[in-house]
Amino acid sequence: MKKFVIGILTFALSVFTLFSMTACDKIVKLTFSLTVYNEDTSAREQKTLTFDMYENLAETAVAAVRDAVNNGSYDDCVFYKQNTDKGTSISSQLMFGSLKKSGSSYEKVTQAAVPGAEFEKNGVTGSNLTNSVGYLGLWRSWNSKKGYTTTGHTSSTASLYMPTSDITSYNGYFCVFAKYSAQEDLDLINDIIALFDSSENYTEYTCYYTANADGTLYLDGEGNPVWNIVLSSAFDDVTNAYDSGDDPSAGTNPDTQYDSYTATVLNADKLAITDITVG
Repeated sequence: MKKFVIGILTFALSVFTLFSMTACDKIVKLTFSLTVYNEDTSAREQKTLTFDMYENLAETAVAAVRDAVNNGSYDDCVFYKQNTDKGTSISSQLMFGSLKKSGSSYEKVTQAAVPGAEFEKNGVTGSNLTNSVGYLGLWRSWNSKKGYTTTGHTSSTASLYMPTSDITSYNGYFCVFAKYSAQEDLDLINDIIALFDSSENYTEYTCYYTANADGTLYLDGEGNPVWNIVLSSAFDDVTNAYDSGDDPSAGTNPDTQYDSYTATVLNADKLAITDITVG
């Protein structure tokens, strides 16, 4: 009887262990099909870039990304670098999902809100995901006057960011939900990051909001600010760009969230996304 009981317990423990292992490894693959320029061979190559999305750690975040892929919200979007966001430097990361091709230029994209993203699992509690090269997190919308800490952790969106260096200051404030699948993926990520080192590989744009003649922020008929994008080389000719420093209504504490910023996009012959799949 003792042997029988021991056998049952051993079997149950094995099943529990197997279940625990599978439950802890709920990986969903996010794959980008790319045409990328190889600087060593001076040739364009077909590549795939795959990330492991940790559904067990960030179920809501992964679901939001899956939905964005399946409903086409990422179609024509590009990886790019942005110098600031609402007055704060964000140059140590690549962005994806907030800017997409539109004819010969680009347009701003607003991705779905993800209010239930699992920020507390952000590489500090319960996972080994960090704000490092090759990892993905959900970007957030926020008010520049209120900052990150006072807006709570409910303003994330399905826009993505990927650090190009360690960004420890993001720990606890952003949901990191994915990392590169294999070493070759990390190598490709580093190759893409390196392409931004040469001005021959990219085009820089300046994004700005329209100002009224008196320097105040212009609002359209629905009460929304009007976003624009031009080549940075042509920005000096723009005469109606909003600048919080020139806004007579700003007072002594100007709101910088509508000030201009630059977006650096790799040229299509250097990097082009041909497909995105999830599963």
